[in-house]
Amino acid sequence: MSSIPLILAGQSEEAGKAFKDAVEPDFEVVHFVNSPQAGLQDIPLVLNGEIPTSAAATGGKVGSGNLSLGIPRVVVVGATYDDIWIESLRKEVVAVGKHVLVLKPDLGGGVAPPKPSAEQAKVAAERAVKVLKKLEEEGKLDTEEDTIYLY
Repeated sequence: MSSIPLILAGQSEEAGKAFKDAVEPDFEVVHFVNSPQAGLQDIPLVLNGEIPTSAAATGGKVGSGNLSLGIPRVVVVGATYDDIWIESLRKEVVAVGKHVLVLKPDLGGGVAPPKPSAEQAKVAAERAVKVLKKLEEEGKLDTEEDTIYLY
């Protein structure tokens, strides 16, 4: 099986790198955004097959920029990215004629999200990989859905 490309929306480059390292080799973070604003700008571009020039400044050490595996079908978001942001992303993505699945953390009853750290990112990556593998087995990574899944 080759790596499945994804986009990671996090807060810190340190946590982003830890997440990326934990999901490899099954999944490849092709683009990383570290702010909600950058995500709304960059993600539609990546889904259209273009790595934004801002990538080097905002996560070039995390995202590989490798689109040879295909266009990402999944955006994995950290706790910083709330439901309002996810809905804004979906509108931006639909506006460019694309669809993308979103995985967001299950914060269990509104608990305040932990401060991003490499250790927290590794734990989150393990949970996300379980969900991603299940979605792959069910053929849901290859659909035209805009569904949100919890990890």
